[in-house]
Amino acid sequence: MKMCESTIGFRECTKCGLTKPLESFGKHAGGKFGRRSICRDCVSIHTRKYLQTERGKEVFRRSRDKFCRSEKGRAWRRAKAQRHRVQNPGKAKARSVVSQAIESGRLQRPNACEKCGAIGMVEAHHFLGYAEEHWLDVKWLCKSCHLREDGQISESHFSESI
Repeated sequence: MKMCESTIGFRECTKCGLTKPLESFGKHAGGKFGRRSICRDCVSIHTRKYLQTERGKEVFRRSRDKFCRSEKGRAWRRAKAQRHRVQNPGKAKARSVVSQAIESGRLQRPNACEKCGAIGMVEAHHFLGYAEEHWLDVKWLCKSCHLREDGQISESHFSESI
């Protein structure tokens, strides 16, 4: 006779077949014992694989865009920007000085990236750092070139996305 899994606090994952504590399974009101049948590790693996597919990428983009348009998403973005300004006052001041220079006409924003030549919106890259004497020393780069210059995305990531 098989013992009731909820009394011993363990459950077998239907994906990997391992017996794990109930805490290793996400909550699910309709599931047996109020838990999912697949462990969190297996769900994580499946989700990572799915997000690498074209459909997964599109679903993620739509979901992110919907969140960013919501009031909660806008509030999150404002709070994140405020935290960044507090944590990086030098960067915030440098960006402010560049914006003021553009508005006053001392600095001209081109319509093409200096690195790849892409036409469209370009961003000011403080290539010499954020020291006061370099606030207006900027390169005008598209978003992807700017992220690569800052080391936030690798060259291999960029070549895969083309």
